[in-house]
Amino acid sequence: MLDLIQRVGKINGEKKLDNPVQWYQEKFGKEPSYDTLLDELTSSQAGRRDLLANYFEPREADIDEGRKIPQAAHRAIASLVKTGYIKIIITTNFDRLIETAVYDIGFHPYVIFHESGIRSCPPPAHIQHSCIIFKIHGDYLDTQLRNTPEELARYPDLINQYLDRIFDEFGLITCGWSGEYDCAIIERLKARRSDSPYPIYVSSRGKKKPAIQELLKIPNTIPVEISDADDFFEKLSENVTFLMEHNKEPLTDELLVIRVRKYLSDTKNQIKLWELLNTEVKSVQEKNNNEILRAISKTSFTVKDLMAHFETNIKNLEIICMNVAFFGDQSYSPFFRSIIEQLMTVQEKGWYNKLVSLQYYPALLIAYISGIILLKDDKFSQLSELLLNPICYDYNERKPSISIINTRTVFRDSAEKQIDYPNAENLYAPVSEYLYHRLKDPLSTFFSNENHYSETFDLFEYLLSLIYIDQIYPDLSKGRIWSPIGRYNWKRESYYNEKTPFFEQKVEQWLHQGENLSLFKEGFFQASPERLNQCHQGLLLLLKSSKEQWIRI
Repeated sequence: MLDLIQRVGKINGEKKLDNPVQWYQEKFGKEPSYDTLLDELTSSQAGRRDLLANYFEPREADIDEGRKIPQAAHRAIASLVKTGYIKIIITTNFDRLIETAVYDIGFHPYVIFHESGIRSCPPPAHIQHSCIIFKIHGDYLDTQLRNTPEELARYPDLINQYLDRIFDEFGLITCGWSGEYDCAIIERLKARRSDSPYPIYVSSRGKKKPAIQELLKIPNTIPVEISDADDFFEKLSENVTFLMEHNKEPLTDELLVIRVRKYLSDTKNQIKLWELLNTEVKSVQEKNNNEILRAISKTSFTVKDLMAHFETNIKNLEIICMNVAFFGDQSYSPFFRSIIEQLMTVQEKGWYNKLVSLQYYPALLIAYISGIILLKDDKFSQLSELLLNPICYDYNERKPSISIINTRTVFRDSAEKQIDYPNAENLYAPVSEYLYHRLKDPLSTFFSNENHYSETFDLFEYLLSLIYIDQIYPDLSKGRIWSPIGRYNWKRESYYNEKTPFFEQKVEQWLHQGENLSLFKEGFFQASPERLNQCHQGLLLLLKSSKEQWIRI
C-alpha cells in the first residue's frame, strides 16, 4: 500500500514521500485503501493485472529472502489437504501462494477464478488426492478481477449458489480475513442454513472488525483467538496429526513426548496439557480399580502380578510427568499436587490385605520419577507440590501424602520381599533397589551419566526420609523416631567407610546456605534450617542404629 501511495504521489507531482499515509490523508481527505489506490492508478482490469504482477511474482532476491513464496500457514494448510481434512479453500487473494503450496506436496488442485470454472469443476465429494481452490475475487493474471467496493458488493447468481452449497455442506475456518469489504460473502454466510451440522470457526487477533462481529452472531459460529496465521495453522495441522495417529493405534511413546513438549513450549497450551494429564490420570484410575478388584478376589494374584499391571497402566503418565518435571517451570507446579491426590484416591479402603496397600504404588512411582528430576535441578517449588502439599484421606482422617507414599507403607506385610527383584527376600531395602533399577532407563535421558543419576536418587530418598520425620514427628524430643530408609543406607560395602556420602554433604550445604535457600522459602522443614538440622541429626542416629543391627547380623 505504501508503494502504491508513492506511485499516486508521482502522478500528483511528488518525487519522494517521507510519510506516504499522512500525505494521502491531507491530499484526499480520507484514509488510503487498497481498492481506491488501484482505481486511482489504472482504470482497466488489464492495467490492474500488470500492476499487481510486480507484487506477486517473486524475483531471485525475493526467493532467497523468503518473500512472495508460501509461508508456514500455506504449508500447514497444504498438509491438511494431503491428509484429506481440507477439500475446499476459498480465498479472496489474487496471489498463487496456496496453489504453489499444494503443488509442492504433489497434488494438482482444481482452481476456480471465474464463475465459468464452477461448471467444469467436479463435485467436492468426488475429488480424491486434490482440492478445490476457489479464488472468489479472481487471479492476478486474469483480467476479470474483483477488488473495488462496487465489484465486491454483489456476486453473479452462479457464484452465490456455489457458495451456498459449500457453506451448507462443509464446516468453515476463516483466517486473515476482516470481511470489511466482502459484503457479498457476509450475506451468503448469513443465509447459511441454521441447521447446518458443521460450525464456522472465526480466527482473529486483536480487536474484531464490525463485519466479523456480525459474523459471530450467526448460529454455530465459534471465535478462536490466534497470535498469527502461521502459528494457528501449524498447531492445527500438528493436533490433527496427533489425533489421527491416536485414532489408528495407541499413542506411541515418541508421539506422546512430542505432543507434551509442544504443549510445554508455549504457556498458552497449559489447558491442553492439563486436559491431557487429567484424561490420562482418569484412565489410570479406572484400569487400576479394575485390577485391584480382580486381585483381592483371586488368591492366586501375587504382588508381582499387580505391580506389573500397574506399571503398564501408568506408562503414559510417567512419560508426561517426566517431561513436565524437566521442561516445565513454576507455573506447572499445581499439576503435581493434582496428580498425586488423584492417584491417592483409591477404591478399596483398609489394610486387611497387603494387595490393597499396593493401590498407592502408582502414586509412589510418579513421586519418584518426577521428584528425582525436579531435585536434580533444585525445582523446590514443584517439589513442594509433589511431596509436601498433597493430602489424602484415610477413613476421613486427613493425612499428609508422605505418611502413605513411602516404600514401607505401600509394601506392607512382607510384600516388599515378594517383588520381582533378585534376592529380594534377603535385602534390607528391596523396593528401593527395585525402583533404582526400574527408573534408571527412562530417567537416563535427563542425566549426564549413571553416577549423576545414582547420587540424585539417593539424595531424593534421603530427602523423603527427612520429610517423613518432619511431618510425622512434630516434637523430635519425645522418644525414638522411625522413617522409611532407602538403599542409600546399605549400598556401601562397609559401614566403616570413612567418606561422607553425597546426600549428607548436600544437606550440610543446604544448612550452610541458610533460610534464603529456595528449599526453605517453599516451606520445607517449616521454612527453618534449624528444623532441617534436627531432622537430619535424628535420621543419622536412626541410620547408625539400623546399621549396627545389620553388622551384628
